[in-house]
Amino acid sequence: MEKKSKKINQTEYILIVAVLKVVKGYKEIHLKTYITPMILRRLQELFVEKVQVQKLQNELEQLHHDLESVGVTRDQLLHRNDTDDRYVHPSQYIT
Repeated sequence: MEKKSKKINQTEYILIVAVLKVVKGYKEIHLKTYITPMILRRLQELFVEKVQVQKLQNELEQLHHDLESVGVTRDQLLHRNDTDDRYVHPSQYIT
């Protein structure tokens, strides 16, 4: 009875390397499919936030337009707050 050699031949070596590459590729694909749902959720959150910010910017621009249509400019509003006697800046409390 002939003993089986513990050495592997070139064909077996090539086969083992190929199997290891397939396993490595599977692990990479598995990792990518795990990360993708997390990334997708975060992108959805960012999209919703972007839409909300854009909506608020549009509303603010509309308010500025409405004020200007009645003759009130942004500068007038800012200047009015500075000269309004009812308005007391916190620094005025310090003596």
